[in-house]
Amino acid sequence: MAHRNNNGHTVQKDLGSETDAVEVIREDENGKYSRHKSTLDHELQGRMEPVFETGMNTSLWQTSDFSASTIIFASSAALERWQSASRQHRHFFPAEFRPVVSKDLNGRFGCQYHEDAAGRVFGHDSWSCFKIKQVAGTRNPIRITYHWMQIALFIRLRLEGHLRRPLVLFVNCPDELKRGLQARLPSIAANNPYAWHAAFVHETKQLYDRSIWALRDLVRDIELQRNAPLKRELDFPLLHDIGRHIIHSNETLAVATNTVESIMNDCTMFYDQCPALGSGNGSPVPGRQVRQQLFLALQELHALKARSVSLNERLQNEINLAFNIVSQHNHQVAVQLGENSRSDNAMMKTVAIVSLVYLPGTFVSGLFGMNFFNFNPNNNNGNNGNNNGSAWVVADTFWLYWAITVPLTIATLLLWALWHYNGRFRRIVRQMLLRLRIRRDEEEDGLEEGPKDSIC
Repeated sequence: MAHRNNNGHTVQKDLGSETDAVEVIREDENGKYSRHKSTLDHELQGRMEPVFETGMNTSLWQTSDFSASTIIFASSAALERWQSASRQHRHFFPAEFRPVVSKDLNGRFGCQYHEDAAGRVFGHDSWSCFKIKQVAGTRNPIRITYHWMQIALFIRLRLEGHLRRPLVLFVNCPDELKRGLQARLPSIAANNPYAWHAAFVHETKQLYDRSIWALRDLVRDIELQRNAPLKRELDFPLLHDIGRHIIHSNETLAVATNTVESIMNDCTMFYDQCPALGSGNGSPVPGRQVRQQLFLALQELHALKARSVSLNERLQNEINLAFNIVSQHNHQVAVQLGENSRSDNAMMKTVAIVSLVYLPGTFVSGLFGMNFFNFNPNNNNGNNGNNNGSAWVVADTFWLYWAITVPLTIATLLLWALWHYNGRFRRIVRQMLLRLRIRRDEEEDGLEEGPKDSIC
């Protein structure tokens, strides 16, 4: 891809892979913006200042290209690859800005003033970072998908000389945010870093608003199920999953409000440090308007946070209601089971009483039905031929019945007792063995003490 440099010569520019390509918007001398694809290496080469641990090279900062405002939209992956390419690249940005790109942050604001040997401020870096969780859900059934966005803004501005065009770097901005920022470019005072922060906060607020309303739709669907003609069984894991997303929203909004408050505080300090800072036409920077924009955005973020908190309370209300409904249903089922159990117990009681009534007769009939007894009402004695009437004969081996039945009954009762009172039986046995052991030890101690007394 060809690109014309400041000297009017055409140079060839290698965009590398698509992941390393960045979108660049550049402002010309007439205030018009042009868009093109480029790379970080090409766009930042003219602004390269070797910042080492010992400090900033002021002369190289002064010779850097600040003749035009440059707005870059890049991904964090492309930025990390560029910084890892060389040591000079790693120190292009302040060390405090690197975690914004490489780490998982909920939000952050920071700034750095660059001073020369005389203590005069000649440069200013500032950056802000926000984290948003975008949640999307489907109905019937409710299914939730989500993704995180960690977006950031970095601004480098030269504060001395007549060329005060900033380098503006947006990181991980979605297309919706890009379109909003591009539409606001004509109204942004390019040489005012906090005007860029105010625009960035305003557009980021729209993403938070969309995230909160997506969560609100999920909670509202749960509330509507309560009065639906065909009620579905509530999915408690789903309810707690929605609650987890709302908790994340509360957390990110709390950090976002703190970040905007930090921007406002440093904005005031910035205007105190640079009271004569002006735009390209010499008019003073509308600092009051910037602070007012930040204040309005802060109020709207507080409102979104309040809505997010109320969503959490509404969801907890639905969870408690669902739990109480389930508990009430379970109680009704338990009452019904109790009534059924009482009915079954009454039936079993009736059966037990009837069995108890017939048990003696059953036992007697079974006993006398055995072959141990012989009853013959017309018994004829063969020896004398006389009819002696009825005869009752008991076998001599009738004792075998009791000899087998009584031990078997006792063994059955013992087996039942061992099964039913297993733990208690073991404790009793252990206690008995312990007592026997103690008694034996006491007897042995007494035997040992006896001869000693006799000796004395």
